[in-house]
Amino acid sequence: MLSPSKTIEVDGKEDESLNVSSDKPFAFNLYHPVPDEWPEYYYDNYSITDTIDSRLAIQSIAVLDQEDKDVTSYFDNKTSGNAVKLVAKTSYIKKSTFYNNVYKVVVTVKVKDSSSLSSAAKDGKVAFTNTFSVTTNKTTKKSNQVTGVLNHRKIDVWHLDNKTENTLEHTTGQLFDGDSYSYSSKTGFKKGEYSYTPAPKETKQGVVNGKDVELKFYYQLPMVEVNLQHIQIYTDNANRGLPVKVQLTKMFPNGTSGLANKKIQIQLFQKGSDQALLTKEYAINQIPTAINDWVIPKTNLVKDTHKNYVVKISGLDEEVISNHPEIDTDGYTASEKALAADPKTSSKITYKGVVMTEREIGKDMETHYESLEVPLTKLPKQKTGYGFELKTNVTYQNDLAKVEDIRLKSLMDKKLIDSYLEYPAIGNDKVVPLEPTGRVTSSDQKSTSYVFELPHVNVEQKTGYLFSDQQAATKDPRIKHSLKDGMRKQYVPIWTDLGNYKVAVKSAAPIGANEVTLQVNDQLQLFAFMYGTIDSDTLKEDEILIEPVDPQDPFPDGLPKGWTENDLKWFKN
Repeated sequence: MLSPSKTIEVDGKEDESLNVSSDKPFAFNLYHPVPDEWPEYYYDNYSITDTIDSRLAIQSIAVLDQEDKDVTSYFDNKTSGNAVKLVAKTSYIKKSTFYNNVYKVVVTVKVKDSSSLSSAAKDGKVAFTNTFSVTTNKTTKKSNQVTGVLNHRKIDVWHLDNKTENTLEHTTGQLFDGDSYSYSSKTGFKKGEYSYTPAPKETKQGVVNGKDVELKFYYQLPMVEVNLQHIQIYTDNANRGLPVKVQLTKMFPNGTSGLANKKIQIQLFQKGSDQALLTKEYAINQIPTAINDWVIPKTNLVKDTHKNYVVKISGLDEEVISNHPEIDTDGYTASEKALAADPKTSSKITYKGVVMTEREIGKDMETHYESLEVPLTKLPKQKTGYGFELKTNVTYQNDLAKVEDIRLKSLMDKKLIDSYLEYPAIGNDKVVPLEPTGRVTSSDQKSTSYVFELPHVNVEQKTGYLFSDQQAATKDPRIKHSLKDGMRKQYVPIWTDLGNYKVAVKSAAPIGANEVTLQVNDQLQLFAFMYGTIDSDTLKEDEILIEPVDPQDPFPDGLPKGWTENDLKWFKN
């Protein structure tokens, strides 16, 4: 009997030792030439045996003749597990056709589970050796030994900073040829407080094929972190729009290079709307730390209302990040309220309105106010010819420490005004300006108390005519006699009819951010005359009673007490 020979076959290549792969089948091939024989020398039996490595799974067993014809049917397959045994059938070994042939036994195998082989690897490889045996009659001959080599390959996985190539993580492992691998970008890498993001996010898959594997994943820090920090919206007239101030913070964790082509938008919306009312676009390296020139457009603004407005950053991505991309606060339009009161029914005028709201990120909205208070005192009734004061106190408070230039004026029935005082007229009224005579502001500038009074007047001796300080300074030609200090009073003409006369105090210009106006509607009651006459209906209240006298005999009943003859002479002259 001739000796059998054996090869290992991988991808069509045969040799005594070849590299195999865990994912592909390979074959152990036995070649055994059976010579031509005389019938009297035909074999009594013919069998082929082998023990396949238990770490391999038999996929198929086939027997071919020298013409590659499948003659597996010539044999009884008595294989059990990985113990191969093929026994030629008697009906075939007693035929001449069985002889003068070369039989090829092909046992196709595949690695069962490469993951369990790592511990068995020596010098980076696992060897699968194999030897076949052929037995005829009582003679057995073995084939040469062949070896399938499964190589262990190194897997290096690098996670790197894409700018500096600094290593964020490096892991190594080993896989066998034919093993599949799959590695993906990871999360969790940080530099200080900033997180790396994959650049790009990817998964690398493949099969180990004859060499070590090196995989690199790249990550980037954000180019810039921009956050909304603070917002303020100031109250203003609806026809002008609402001023807005926004503060931002920005940091460049990875330097400022490569930013020229990146842009973001900062936009303001009315809450619930996706239509931006204001938009600013900035290159990344030109993002400001404050926006102070925004004004919410007057379109759709209505006086004495408020709405919530939201500022948002758009254009964010892995390179441009924000932990606080939105911030909101309320915006108020000026109330423009007209405040009116009558001292008969009210003791004061008060008002409180919002001047600004603001929010710092992560905190509640803060609301700042302005307030106005005007104590009211009714004018006392008086007689004609006397003067009255119109002192008005105003207290204005503003949380933003803004001091207001408050101006007041008075509207009086023109019958109360001496004809020489030159005040403008509106219908039946004269407009008398009220002058500020006192102003005290608190140290924190948040509260100011004002005092307003009538203009100073001068009283002409003998005539009682009234002249303003300006008229006195310019020597009004109607001034014939010396002037006396009339203080800050309005003197009612002596012969004014008795009754009630309009005396109102009102603002000469809107006050505060809410542009409120105020008006105190009072009346001056003239109940008696300075000079009473015999036909007066108020003789008991009149100040001085005037009786007609004979200039030649003014005192027929004798001189009044205390008078002298010289006095009488003066009187007659």
